Amino acid sequence: MTTLESAIKWIKKEHGGKSVCAKAIILALCVLVHEIWRVRNGAAFDQESTSPEVIVARVKLATYRILIRLYPMQRITF
Repeated sequence: MTTLESAIKWIKKEHGGKSVCAKAIILALCVLVHEIWRVRNGAAFDQESTSPEVIVARVKLATYRILIRLYPMQRITF
């Protein structure tokens, strides 16, 4: 089992459910994987460097943008 599979299994066990918070946590993991993939490709092919702080900020921003579109009438807090 890979680390990613372990993370998904843990998230489903700890935060499974239909609540907005549970969906947000799964969404954040998906966004994180996508962002890591983008940064890795940028480093490998374009010699770009990205700090961890920038990656975290991008993940937060993308996650909140998607959640606000999906649940415009709900207040989303963690």
